[in-house]
Amino acid sequence: MYLKTMKDFYAKYFKYVFYAFAFFLPLNEKVSTLLIVLLAILTAVGFSLNRLSLNREKNTVLWLFPVLFIVYGVSLFFLSECIELKFLENKLSLVAFPMIFSIRQDVDRTSILRFFVFGCMLAYFICLGNSFVNAIVLENGNYVFNPLNNNSRTFFEAIMYEGNVFFGKYFSFMYHQTYFAVYLSFSLLILNVYKAVFYKWLVFLGNVIFPIGVIQTMSMAGFGSLMIVGFLVLLFHVQKQRTKMILFGGFLVLLIGGASVHPRLQKLFKDLRKNEIVLKPDAMDGIMLRLLSWDSAIEIVKERPLTGVGIGDSQKALNEVYAQKGYIHPLERNLNAHSQYLQIMIESGFIGLLVLIMILMALLNKIAITQGSDRIIIISFVTLMVFNFVFESVLSRYIGISFFAFFSCLLSYVPQKTS
Repeated sequence: MYLKTMKDFYAKYFKYVFYAFAFFLPLNEKVSTLLIVLLAILTAVGFSLNRLSLNREKNTVLWLFPVLFIVYGVSLFFLSECIELKFLENKLSLVAFPMIFSIRQDVDRTSILRFFVFGCMLAYFICLGNSFVNAIVLENGNYVFNPLNNNSRTFFEAIMYEGNVFFGKYFSFMYHQTYFAVYLSFSLLILNVYKAVFYKWLVFLGNVIFPIGVIQTMSMAGFGSLMIVGFLVLLFHVQKQRTKMILFGGFLVLLIGGASVHPRLQKLFKDLRKNEIVLKPDAMDGIMLRLLSWDSAIEIVKERPLTGVGIGDSQKALNEVYAQKGYIHPLERNLNAHSQYLQIMIESGFIGLLVLIMILMALLNKIAITQGSDRIIIISFVTLMVFNFVFESVLSRYIGISFFAFFSCLLSYVPQKTS
């Protein structure tokens, strides 16, 4: 009787844990982490109750992630002087999600994607509400609406230097701006590719707030992600050629218009016109700061191209190069390589980079056995990750590694009926 009750409970409610994780991923790191643990426990229980069995479908993505985790483990225990388990703890998603998805079960991919969109919508409104609250200040005994943190700056200057509570880190207070922008961009993609499963008013709302939210993050990589999503939706999802051409024209107008008013892009274009794109040791933000991190990372890769310096010593090695080259702010802020490709080569050399590329290629190969919306979402997800790996060390943060591992496993999964 007890065993039957447990099986019935599992069959009815396990899917809601999946939905809850997708919903809370853009909302709260601690809650989503606990839900990963719960998913792993319930998967193990289901397997022990013979409710689940191993998925015999060949899925290269699911075994490549644990291989990457092993590579990180080898780099920690055999290459690093600083051996601390914390370097592997935040990478446990590389093992947890493949384990969960490798055990045969019914996975409603579309519903999981829907709940991720709902979570991103709520996250946006929380950020927006927080900005409104912070914009109401007490001046001379009266409450006034003032979004500027520094009244000496103009509106656009305040945006650029993160002095406006509706933009930058003040707006995206729950997560780093670039990652939040990627979440919103991916939600915009899901909303348009699977629009049939959403109410029309939700599609309209998402198409308004998600692009605005990405712009509010003031992330150049996020702005690029938004442009990629817009381009891919037009390329794959719009069928009529005339409509596609009209929308492409509008897309280009928005792209040029957005680039012309984006403060950081304006600064970059200004430097290009003055031929000032050179390494500046005192650079404080934007692409100039990233160039310093990339330059230092390349120096380390040149010395240890095959194995890297080990995940435990990667930041120490970067800081040493920062100090040698006089890169002030990267050293003070303890910045990583700000590129996943360079970061993984520092940590585990070309071996780690090869495994990462194999994961992306294995996921992309899934388009051969998918069609329609599923094919579009896989191509778009891989494109987004390839692009953002250039600008962020995605696998160095929980919000990056859990997003990449979870959706890679989910999109690579071919649903089967549970026997």
